[in-house]
Amino acid sequence: MPLFSGGEDLADRDLQETLLLISRLDVRDIRLIQGIKRALIKKGRKALPGLIRSLNSPNGMVREACVEILGEISSPKAVAPLLNLLYDYRDDIPSKTERTLRKIINRHLREYESAEKITEELAVQRKRIVEPLVNTLSNPSELLRMG
Repeated sequence: MPLFSGGEDLADRDLQETLLLISRLDVRDIRLIQGIKRALIKKGRKALPGLIRSLNSPNGMVREACVEILGEISSPKAVAPLLNLLYDYRDDIPSKTERTLRKIINRHLREYESAEKITEELAVQRKRIVEPLVNTLSNPSELLRMG
């Protein structure tokens, strides 16, 4: 039987890899921490379960790094778990969490507004082009006059 045969196995592997990387955030080497952060950001949404789980770490450095990484990934799935850190006992974590939440919300608000603008533009184009065309094609006398 293959070691990683299904989606669940891959998700477990991603979780284990993420948790292993996160466990290495507990060092004083800034370059190593930055490299780990970049690797986790690159994993993107695949890293979310491990990052969210690690928000409960007893280590403040790990919690802080996870907040920053979640801000870069900017997934709405992180909003609810991040809310708990607004009251973290480490002075810097609540303010970083607030910035991260604003970043996630603003990014997705812009995406929503862009999607809304596209939808509005499609509605305008439909009224301007498609509806007259459908009316013309559905009216045989109009087709004869055009021909």
